[in-house]
Amino acid sequence: MIIQTHAPLPERRTWDYYPTPQTLCESALNNVLPSNFVPTVVHDPGAGTGRWGDAVKMKYAESFLVGIEPHFEPPENNNYNRWNKQTYQDFLEKSTSKADLI
Repeated sequence: MIIQTHAPLPERRTWDYYPTPQTLCESALNNVLPSNFVPTVVHDPGAGTGRWGDAVKMKYAESFLVGIEPHFEPPENNNYNRWNKQTYQDFLEKSTSKADLI
């Protein structure tokens, strides 16, 4: 179903934060990707508080996880192998890191 309206959208704040439910992260990794897929390097752009990172490390504990987030410091539970406090675009322009999963 597509809902369409011509009502104006509210103005977005400079950096809105919309945390992804943990169950959605886990379900996506468990049900969307092929069962034999095991990423070596995972980029998490917009890593926020680390929900996708938690789900990635639960499923793929050996993967090298890179958090990329311009607004937040690494989460306390920090499952990330590396954290970059910058936008994903800036990260891609300056990094040679290639990912199997984004």
